[in-house]
Amino acid sequence: MLSSMAAMTCLHEFQKYADTVAVSSAIYDLFEKEPALGLFVGEENKLRTDEGNLLTPDLTFRYNNDLNGLLFELKYTLPSHIQDVKDTLLDLKKYLNATRGWRTPSGRVDSIDIVLVCCDDDVPIAVKAIKELVSENVKFFDNIGFALWAWMLTPVRSGEREERMRLQRIYGKTRNAKLEERIGSTGGTRISEDVLRYLRWLISFIRQKPPVQYTMHLLIQNIFPSLRSSFRSNERVVDAPLDIICQRCTSFFPPWWEPEVDPPQIRRGWLKEAMNSLVGLKIIEKVPDRNECYSIPFPTFKARKSLPQRLCELLALSQRKKGKRGRPRIKPARYPSRSANDRLINNYL
Repeated sequence: MLSSMAAMTCLHEFQKYADTVAVSSAIYDLFEKEPALGLFVGEENKLRTDEGNLLTPDLTFRYNNDLNGLLFELKYTLPSHIQDVKDTLLDLKKYLNATRGWRTPSGRVDSIDIVLVCCDDDVPIAVKAIKELVSENVKFFDNIGFALWAWMLTPVRSGEREERMRLQRIYGKTRNAKLEERIGSTGGTRISEDVLRYLRWLISFIRQKPPVQYTMHLLIQNIFPSLRSSFRSNERVVDAPLDIICQRCTSFFPPWWEPEVDPPQIRRGWLKEAMNSLVGLKIIEKVPDRNECYSIPFPTFKARKSLPQRLCELLALSQRKKGKRGRPRIKPARYPSRSANDRLINNYL
């Protein structure tokens, strides 16, 4: 059981980012395996309006011989208040103005389809909000070109069932007939445990900055063991510069979201933040007199609980200790004692 609300929030942020990566990669893989559905343009690809305003939807595709654009916006938590959900939905209309940046010869497409993808827990309030907007004569949600999809991730439970994901169309339709046929089948589209496991190995980051506990987890689980083997060292401690760690991460997490540009999945700044956080938790150490070099022990970290859970507990404990040290100590007020010559206030009443 997590020891504090801070630790629970930390673990929730970890899982939310992990689920975000899983759903993004599953949609990407769907198009990658079936090119007839469309061509991947980018993750948070930079689109612009005719006025030059920047728009960055979560996933961007082209289809129908590059004449049509298809955008996916992923929302893993929707607000609890119906009006806030309606505002979130109305904000999607801005993507209809994303006329430039499609990497076509003209840079444009003839039409744009928009798909909102949310967790199945949020489907009831999303559908209610959409129906209210339709009743208010907002045509955008009642016309072809807008769709609501839901995702459901079934976790592993003590080995009783395999992990799997399901994507299902809930409301509306896109103009992409092949995609509608694929997603509109009974039960939607299922992504098996084998595919999810492969995607998690291949795609571990999206463009959005991960919470530090997520990066720490991948470093301990994947990168540190590989460093020891690459150094061919049987020592219990290996000194590794940050540049070497960055190179190893690039080989473990190859580029995916912009095939024509090939930026790395993981940024140097993210790694440095995670490494320094591990130093702060005393899991690793900085090497004295060597800039951006870290001493990594083996085994690096032992946890009876799951690694993300234990890391979150340690981070929460560290923040609590820092909070105690950072508060100024307030001395109790001292009042002079009353002498025999002092008069009581009752004497003046």
